[in-house]
Amino acid sequence: MLMFAVSSGWRRQGIGRQMMDAFIQSCVMRGIRRIELEVRVSNEEAIRFYKRYGFELTTVLPKFYTDGEDGYKMLKQF
Repeated sequence: MLMFAVSSGWRRQGIGRQMMDAFIQSCVMRGIRRIELEVRVSNEEAIRFYKRYGFELTTVLPKFYTDGEDGYKMLKQF
């Protein structure tokens, strides 16, 4: 998956949760044992969301984004 996002007008309605549940279920059914993602350090809401799904911060990615912002690598293992 290249990007995981919910448009601002549709947030807080459980759509992201439904999408993540379906994605994780699909990964498990296909025998995928780990998911890695990158997220902006400033995106605290997304970081909290991913942590609720068992993702852990693993690495700081200095100047990862084109605007120079750092990123975090996060990992979930099954």
